Amino acid sequence: MANTAITNKIIVPAVPALPIGPVDYNRQYQDQLNNVLRLYFQQLNGVVATFLSNSGGRFVSLPCGAFFSNVSQNTTANTVTIITLNNTDANATLSTQLSNGSVRVDYSGVYNYQFSAQFFNTDSQAHDVFVWARVGGTDVYDSATQVTIPSKHGGTNGAAVAAWNFVIPVEANTVIDLVWTSTDSAVSLGYKVAQSSPYVRPSIPSVISTVTFVSRLPA
Repeated sequence: MANTAITNKIIVPAVPALPIGPVDYNRQYQDQLNNVLRLYFQQLNGVVATFLSNSGGRFVSLPCGAFFSNVSQNTTANTVTIITLNNTDANATLSTQLSNGSVRVDYSGVYNYQFSAQFFNTDSQAHDVFVWARVGGTDVYDSATQVTIPSKHGGTNGAAVAAWNFVIPVEANTVIDLVWTSTDSAVSLGYKVAQSSPYVRPSIPSVISTVTFVSRLPA
């Protein structure tokens, strides 16, 4: 039996063309039919066995997306503000997409929504920010977190990263948002360009977000 798994994909067996049967019983025809069906079922069995192996998950393509923002974002003190994204990571498989800076899923399901947000504080006092999730414009219950952003020190802005994830049931074509607010407008979501001194390092997005399909919606 031929191995149906190659590198990064599985070959789906073609539906066999069954021979036309004679009017009367014919042993040769019956053997030919059995051989065709036997080969087809062997190929199907090989595909199923590949999926059930320890490495079978590598053949599964799940809806996912990765996004980021390369601009700084501000808010007014104690004002709820939607966090926006403006770039799509080229390495993601797109079954999710950006819609006016928000993530929109193409398929219904339970999704793992992860993010990291880079906060900077230009004030000489520490200030708090609050971040939570929204689905279809409605706040997700029990999803808020408070983070304290340290004060500016030695001429360097205070910095902190908020990063966590939500497992969220979402209907097709629904938008998922992150929202935030701060106790002071001195706090912002900051973007920094790539640096070459004192060492080379990549840019710092103000926000990074990934969305990965986990399972179908509960029945």
